[in-house]
Amino acid sequence: MDNVKGPTVQESQRAAFEVLRPIVHLLRAAGVAAGSVRSASEQALRGYARVPARGAWMDRACFQQLVDVLTVWAGDPEFIDETGLPARLTLAGGPGPAPRPGSFPRLLKKAEVSLTAHRVLEQLQALGAVQQCDRGRRLRLVSHVLPGVMGGRFLATPMLDAIRRFAETVEHNLCARPAGAERRMHRCAACASLDPRELGEVQRFVQSSGDAFLDAVDEKLLSSARKDAKERLRYGVGLYVFMDPAGKTSERRPPRRHTSAH
Repeated sequence: MDNVKGPTVQESQRAAFEVLRPIVHLLRAAGVAAGSVRSASEQALRGYARVPARGAWMDRACFQQLVDVLTVWAGDPEFIDETGLPARLTLAGGPGPAPRPGSFPRLLKKAEVSLTAHRVLEQLQALGAVQQCDRGRRLRLVSHVLPGVMGGRFLATPMLDAIRRFAETVEHNLCARPAGAERRMHRCAACASLDPRELGEVQRFVQSSGDAFLDAVDEKLLSSARKDAKERLRYGVGLYVFMDPAGKTSERRPPRRHTSAH
């Protein structure tokens, strides 16, 4: 992939700052001294000083456009077949500025992508999201979720963005003192002590339930999107799984506080 590369110094510094800024803000707001924050950071650096780099950088704007393409393909009725699944799209869009319905160029136009069709196709194929079929004449959607790991390396942009967004949600709820609709969703399910033999079944349940929830959110967001809106607000929802160290879990279900909706 031509845009999965080592980050420049400026890109790396910006990404690190965007992730650390809300975390440092939360620590300082909680009363942690600046010297303690620096000391903890230095200790972490010493602990991971010899860890080799595995990340693959991807331009943030490019990655977001790929996500938009897959989101539209997986949820827009124009690109859904009679079985309710994402349809196979013809690669040729036809002559003229208006690509024919059911074509890959039409999808890119509806997703408002600025990248060329060739580049989008190349990136999505490299990430394993799409495959050519019918002797190369059509394209089928393999997965509408871009993988976080490829070839033993993780894609730095989506993972750093996920951490940053979560930290910013907590920062907003605790430090901005929002009220009503300005609050963002920040809740978690119970953390219980599991028999390790049950972990696989629990994770399969969480995966299937989480996918169903996110698919429903995608459908709602697509149906609520206004192409003609004068102002636009990017709104997203994320889920995560956590496992606390042994001996630190709680059997109590946390209170269902409505502290949000992000």
